[in-house]
Amino acid sequence: QSSAATATDADVLWRELLHMLTQKRCLLILDNVESVFEAGSDRHGYRSGYSDYGRLFQRLAESAHHSQILLTSRELPYEIVRVAAAGPQVRVQQLKGLDTDAVQQLLSAQHLSAAPATCESMTEAYSGNPLAIKLVSHVIQMLYRGDAEAFLHDDHRPGMIDDIRRLIDS
Repeated sequence: QSSAATATDADVLWRELLHMLTQKRCLLILDNVESVFEAGSDRHGYRSGYSDYGRLFQRLAESAHHSQILLTSRELPYEIVRVAAAGPQVRVQQLKGLDTDAVQQLLSAQHLSAAPATCESMTEAYSGNPLAIKLVSHVIQMLYRGDAEAFLHDDHRPGMIDDIRRLIDS
């Protein structure tokens, strides 16, 4: 297909989506929005074949409708930042990771016990990311017999951290 035909097809789909959002109150969730961005792009360039998302985000943010659109992303689309700065119809909420107490509770739920200092180290190492901590807790159970302290002092742990980050990124 030519790019003109694709753009026209995208415009038709956007109009249909916006019409649906104005006709019925909907909740549209777009998860892991950062996956449409080019890896390592500090200017929020879109991956090949995903550039239409920028226009979609802008249209969703600027259109008058009664629906709610929730984007989850580790990076904010430029179009959302621009519209959010201009008016109240778009709100940005930055979520922080779990605190040390919550990490300790999460580890406990995974049948691990750890000293407060160990929980603090894990909170820092994984930025309080609950998914990363759950993944690590399985590694601690399987390879370290539940000893979180031994895991934190293992010289091979940085390689495991990289593996976990790649898994989360994918």
